[in-house]
Amino acid sequence: MEISVLMSVYDEEKPSYLEQALQSMINQTLPPKQIVIVKDGKLKQELEEVLEKYKKRFPKMIDIYSFVQNLGLGEALKFGLQKCKYEYIARMDTDDIAPLERFERQSEIFKQNPQLDLLGGYIEEYDEKMEKLVSIRKVPLTLAEIKKQIKTQSPFNHGTVIMRKQAVLKAGNYNKTKLEDYDLWARMLIGGCKMANTKEILGKNRTGNSMYARRSGIKQVKKILEMEKNLYTYQIIGFFTMLKNIVIRSIVALLPIKMKWFVYTKWIRKW
Repeated sequence: MEISVLMSVYDEEKPSYLEQALQSMINQTLPPKQIVIVKDGKLKQELEEVLEKYKKRFPKMIDIYSFVQNLGLGEALKFGLQKCKYEYIARMDTDDIAPLERFERQSEIFKQNPQLDLLGGYIEEYDEKMEKLVSIRKVPLTLAEIKKQIKTQSPFNHGTVIMRKQAVLKAGNYNKTKLEDYDLWARMLIGGCKMANTKEILGKNRTGNSMYARRSGIKQVKKILEMEKNLYTYQIIGFFTMLKNIVIRSIVALLPIKMKWFVYTKWIRKW
């Protein structure tokens, strides 16, 4: 199975996190054939040095592209996906770490289920230093469970998925929607794509105040409003479900960070 990895990096990323993420890709027991990295706007010198070092070490594997201005993750992934040479595309976030057997495990599942268009898995969520396990984000496993879950929240951990390029392009690729991954899953689902998750841990993610801060405030409420409207437009949810989702998710978005941590770890991460 030949895999392209799709990553996007922006200026606020920490160089050490980026290096750890890249190392976990390169050291896979089933190494990727290509790693596409999109620089979403101008980067600080320390990040440029990490990219330059890895490009020099792996010139045939790593392809780097640049945006002059920060256009957002959706635009970066939309562009980067078209630069991926191989049919199977793995998403990887630049501040997370993948288990070294991730691609090998997913490859075996694809071989057993050749009809699959997208496969994700569970993630372990740690503190920012990757020292303390905080929670496990489980996701629905079967297509029926995914169809049910997508009505209230994203049924995939974005940084764990491997997807078929042609299936993503047929669904319209990533777009400018703020919750770009959730919106893509919805469009793939109504387009008839075959999707699943595995119980296996396919990612180790950092949480903490910075993550909860990104999911807080009026900006997050605007993302929620946009996504719920899209789900309604796609006829995935009805009007009253849309209103209920907006109220519940907006309340969570506006909670203080400490209270949000409790809600995520004790409620939202419980399945």
